Amino acid sequence: MTSKTLMMVLLAVCGCAGHCPAGPAGAPGSARAYAVVMPNPNGSPALVTARTKNFTSVARVGLGTYCLIPDPAARIDRDKVAVLVGLEAQLSQLPISNSVLEAYAYQDNTDCPGGIEVVTVADPKPSVVTAGSNAVAFVVVIP
Repeated sequence: MTSKTLMMVLLAVCGCAGHCPAGPAGAPGSARAYAVVMPNPNGSPALVTARTKNFTSVARVGLGTYCLIPDPAARIDRDKVAVLVGLEAQLSQLPISNSVLEAYAYQDNTDCPGGIEVVTVADPKPSVVTAGSNAVAFVVVIP
């Protein structure tokens, strides 16, 4: 095998190593649904209206566990979509400088029938079950 052939095989298997052309741009606003969630630790969580599309509500269903309900008109089947979750550090109700924050979608969704379940944690410890946190803001996107 020549070095040129080997390089082509590696690129095919491993990806383009930063040398691939960009794909076509998606239509503006093409995410099917997205939301920014304010945790409000001493009250009810809230969707940031100006930064939310196709979610109708959010509720806290346990410590650091949230249930987001998609708008039925969006026809989102939670069992057939990818759910992307990220932190919203500036809206979180914890000092960022000394906190490690996590937010993730929970696939074995038992606390949120018909919705998207998200779990948030502050200062997780390795090899220890860490309790959720009601003080972590997050973003959810369904592409």
